[in-house]
Amino acid sequence: MGERVDRTGKKVRPRTAERGKRYLCARCRKRSPRPVYGPAPWYCTKCAPAADGQPPA
Repeated sequence: MGERVDRTGKKVRPRTAERGKRYLCARCRKRSPRPVYGPAPWYCTKCAPAADGQPPA
């Protein structure tokens, strides 16, 4: 008998979009005006974590 192949894509699909194809905020799902090339997760300006308590870089 042939080997069963999972066709749902559950294990094949990555958890986050690849770089350059990331458009949505990780918290509110607001769309970015341009592709995001940085690492996931990406946050819009409203949802960005506050930089309180961290020294300026």
